[in-house]
Amino acid sequence: MDRIPVIKNKALKTNQNYSVLEGKISRKLEPTGEKEITELIVEQPGRFYIKHTPDANNPSQFEEASNDGAIIRVKDFNGDIRKLEPMQNTFPSNQTASKDMIIPDYNGTYLPIGGVNELLHPEMFLQSAFSNGKVTIKGEEKFLERDTTVIAIDRESLEGKLGNRQTLWIDNQTGIILKLVNSDGDQPIQTIAFEHIRFSDRANEALFQTLK
Repeated sequence: MDRIPVIKNKALKTNQNYSVLEGKISRKLEPTGEKEITELIVEQPGRFYIKHTPDANNPSQFEEASNDGAIIRVKDFNGDIRKLEPMQNTFPSNQTASKDMIIPDYNGTYLPIGGVNELLHPEMFLQSAFSNGKVTIKGEEKFLERDTTVIAIDRESLEGKLGNRQTLWIDNQTGIILKLVNSDGDQPIQTIAFEHIRFSDRANEALFQTLK
């Protein structure tokens, strides 16, 4: 991974590379066309609001979660709210890290719903993905008018039977994965991608208080 600049310099420390992220992410299955939507605001350090709609054709059914900087509140489909402690990292306190080990720093922005953490925190899975597959740098492309580095990972099988190839569009400025396609060869099976994304310096304070 140290040989790929966008990984070494950006993707392993995405929390440090932006202040506020606002976006909408879709997850689409092929060939059924099933689609779910995740809308989010993330402010560094440690605050977020997220709305997850499992079926894009049924927008009235959704769940929400927010972190106001102290506690995470998750509101389920029935309107019930549960509280969680923000996650900082996943490394066990009773173990010693090696110099080559990547320890995810979620900085309180690990999202409890939506299933999009691998886009926002690529360090959580890149080490495993790279070590278990053949990595090819495809080049640079524009995606959502942003410069990205496109990387393909080929291996015998992916977790969840999502094909044998994973292709990533990594934002050159922040290291965030803007698009991830699981496929069998050139045949897409699942696409997770930002439909829009915007970076700014400050977020609306009220957004993080919505579930109180």
